[in-house]
Amino acid sequence: MAILTSYILSGVSPAELAGILIFLCALKVTFSLYHYNPNPSKLPVVGIPPGPFGRIRAIPASIRHYHSIIADGYLRYHKQKNPTAFMAPWIMSHYIHVIPLQLISEHKSAPENVLSQAVAFQEEYGVLAIGGSEIFTHSYHVPILRQKLTASLPRILDPMVEELEMSFKEEWEQPWVQRKNAEGWVEMPIFEETLKIVSRTTNRVFGGTVTSRDKVFLKNSIDFAIGAIMASFGVQLFPRGMHTDGSRLVEPLLSFRNRRRMAFAAKILTPIIEERRAIIERNSKDEGSPEEPDDLLQYLLHQAIGLKAPHDSSYQVSCRYLMINFAAIHTTSLTFCNSIANMAAYTDELTGCSYWDLLREEVEAVDRESEEGPGVWTKRKLNKLVGLDSFIRETLRKNVTSPVGLVRKVMPKEGYTYANGLHVKHGELVGMPTLSVHFDDDTTGKQALDFIGFRYCRPYQELSGQAATDISATGGTGKLAAVTTADEYLSFGHGKHACPGRFFGVIELKMFLKFCLLNYEIQPTKRAPTQYLWANPTPPFNMVIKMRKRRVD
Repeated sequence: MAILTSYILSGVSPAELAGILIFLCALKVTFSLYHYNPNPSKLPVVGIPPGPFGRIRAIPASIRHYHSIIADGYLRYHKQKNPTAFMAPWIMSHYIHVIPLQLISEHKSAPENVLSQAVAFQEEYGVLAIGGSEIFTHSYHVPILRQKLTASLPRILDPMVEELEMSFKEEWEQPWVQRKNAEGWVEMPIFEETLKIVSRTTNRVFGGTVTSRDKVFLKNSIDFAIGAIMASFGVQLFPRGMHTDGSRLVEPLLSFRNRRRMAFAAKILTPIIEERRAIIERNSKDEGSPEEPDDLLQYLLHQAIGLKAPHDSSYQVSCRYLMINFAAIHTTSLTFCNSIANMAAYTDELTGCSYWDLLREEVEAVDRESEEGPGVWTKRKLNKLVGLDSFIRETLRKNVTSPVGLVRKVMPKEGYTYANGLHVKHGELVGMPTLSVHFDDDTTGKQALDFIGFRYCRPYQELSGQAATDISATGGTGKLAAVTTADEYLSFGHGKHACPGRFFGVIELKMFLKFCLLNYEIQPTKRAPTQYLWANPTPPFNMVIKMRKRRVD
């Protein structure tokens, strides 16, 4: 919570404070003049209490219990013999059609000019408020993330390990000297501390040491990531007409601070980009220029130069870099934080051992027995950590999934009709009940509401009575891997719009968690429940985990 408080209060000028007051007044007037569209499809509606002003009275419940509203609709309308769609309030100003899982194949495969993810994201999450829409109107970074960054994973592990080890030492261990108790335990505000590690390591892979060792740039990147979330949240406070369909009344106010952060990042990155641009030009003329860096910034620059103006400007490349940085920091930090919390809270029911101890045994066994030799970690070696891979997938399933996902906007003027006859009008939103699908025994398997860390590394019942180290002898890749999407596993989306950076993200998570398991001890603690701010899952920002340096007897 401290990091959010510091973001909100730090450096607030009188002009910004006046802007905040105007914002609050506008919000009050908005509520007073609030008009919402009636149910456009005449479907059953959940989450709206009966009586006057029911849509407005539903807002407080929607803020903290949106997941419960969607779960109620899922049980009432999707779990019937003949599943039907239902309507649910989408944030504060309109409805979303929540369709049953039986339609997911059609839904995920529909072309962009029919069911658009890009338009839904731009309008409903306030891309202009986050800092700019150019990255979404021309998404040339997507194939770079999906292909070039993924292909570079075997090459980037060495610099990742170097930065990761340095980050943990400087950001965690050195401050611990002043904070630890007599037994060496340190109380860690885990989310805040996680952001530091993730930001440094991600930037090392994305832009090299010039970005990962620049504390000012790193702080600006973290502030931008938090600011983007807050700005997107702010946009959703307003009725649709104030931030969609060409109306841009809200974003300029909410994007002010983040645009300053974009300009600041561009000021730092521009000399770096221009130096790299000169190397590319000399290499094109065979002038014996130095070898080009092998990182995301270089991939983006090459593609931008090929596209020419306006994409090739240093400012545009800097903004795209910062936006990708935000997405990586946000998702990886959430999953890393939740993974550590789950390791501290849960034990494996079949063995009675803590997941921390079981996963440490797996890491040590793989490190000891692999052909690469102890201490040398390759992508192939990481793929053998099937217990850890299953644990990450279960954390994503349980703690990092929104109540509604795969959100699309209907584009044809005549609307769109699904195969089951459901007709959705032009401009309406459609989504899947992702969290409810994850919590359903019929899709996930037995005890879907429980956290079972080794759920995906073999049929769970087969583990009964086996030694902990036997876990790593099973499968755990392929269709049950953490990166593999499926109709019943939607944490990364599904289909052609599935997260293109998930392969990098999971490898990075394995490296983080592997390092923690080998080098630290954790004190068991009760798991703080996942919080939901409307459709956004978050860990408790004030969650504290006790950790210390590992003591090897």
